[in-house]
Amino acid sequence: MAQFHEVIKKFNKIRVYLQDFLVYGYKKRSQFQKKSGRTYDDEKRRICSYLGEYVKESYEKEGKKIFISMDTSLLDTNPLYRCYETKSFTANDIQLHFYLMDLLQNKEQMDLNELSNEMTDQYEAEIDVQLVSRKLREYGEMGVFLREKKKNKLFYSLAEDIFEEFRIDYGEKEQENLKREKAPESLELKKREQLELFLGFYGMEAPLALVGHYIQNSLHMNNRWFCFENYFIGWTLEDEILLHVTEAIQEKMWMEIKTLENPEGRVSIYHALPFFIMVSVQNGKRYIAAYHRERNQYTALRMDYIDKVRMAEKCPEKEYKERKQTALDIRKHIWGVSWKTMKNRELSKLRFQIDCQPWQQEEIFLNMKAEARRGKVRKIGHNRVEFFIEVYDVMELMPWIRTFLGKICEIECSDENFTRRFFEDFQKMRECYGVGNEKIKNKTESTDKL
Repeated sequence: MAQFHEVIKKFNKIRVYLQDFLVYGYKKRSQFQKKSGRTYDDEKRRICSYLGEYVKESYEKEGKKIFISMDTSLLDTNPLYRCYETKSFTANDIQLHFYLMDLLQNKEQMDLNELSNEMTDQYEAEIDVQLVSRKLREYGEMGVFLREKKKNKLFYSLAEDIFEEFRIDYGEKEQENLKREKAPESLELKKREQLELFLGFYGMEAPLALVGHYIQNSLHMNNRWFCFENYFIGWTLEDEILLHVTEAIQEKMWMEIKTLENPEGRVSIYHALPFFIMVSVQNGKRYIAAYHRERNQYTALRMDYIDKVRMAEKCPEKEYKERKQTALDIRKHIWGVSWKTMKNRELSKLRFQIDCQPWQQEEIFLNMKAEARRGKVRKIGHNRVEFFIEVYDVMELMPWIRTFLGKICEIECSDENFTRRFFEDFQKMRECYGVGNEKIKNKTESTDKL
């Protein structure tokens, strides 16, 4: 029987399972459709190894239920970072890592043949030259090694450790020197404390949090200062996608996007031109504001639906500038991420008023102003606050407006579907609380005039 291993070869595999299990709802064994029950058990154990202290169990009529429970406001790091630290390595990978690092430690530059020969001479290791070349190329792309071409040959050198002065052993040497010399506290020790404070915040906050986390681990630092009241751990699963998207934005490149399988098992491949990234403050999901070539429309693409991103051709400077300006103009009239911008589509106008006590008006006014996004809020008299907005998709505001349902005294909208949906939901709610139909009818008639 094959032995279960916690480590994985490709991060995208565990990313998909984590989304299936944790982001979209922790599946039971009977609900797992992708592969066998054995695969379910393996992936569940692997996920529990990453999030062990947060995985809880309870027993219901249908059987054992597994779920994730955590107070994100108390997290000092994102537990999903552990997923990036479990990649599997072959014996050759491990050998090559230490051989190459050791050989280049005290040498300025060496080429492929020199490195391969030195491995044989010093370590009696006979590793295929192609494997050595592949590892050098991989480390060169990662920035671990510097590459320089001389006379049709690539020479490699070890990249400078820019964090050397911040490392613990460096600090310990400085402390020993201080004791001997009885000198004032060194600048380097102060700099380490400042960097630790800096990384405490940026080891948590996107989009560079994963980078900050790696630096923290490398320097044996911890976050001792910062916690976030609303912290969504799932966004880091798309960090690799984000890296490619930001590169495409910077280079003004078209992207070829491959989506994950939908519930029907279908995969889509299409081309998009990205402009900027949008992040939901409600659930932490990230979207790419882009032009979809195949659909010939501007849209917002959810990152957690994307499997792979590949750079395609470069977009002409003039075309990119014009399309980005169009996207910025559209953004002025959207509430969330719905980019319904068909030709000749008109903006929908929405206005509603809230009735309040005079002593509540200022507080409600300030709260609404903080949440209004692109809407306008103003006081009317001593007991009313009015909200007005023009957007392409007014239905996006429905959940937010429902939070004021008990206080709304007037509402009108140019989109008849919105008005009808609002009053239908309002009537259903009143029926749930046992309010008579006649009373609802009278109230509806009085507000229809708006």
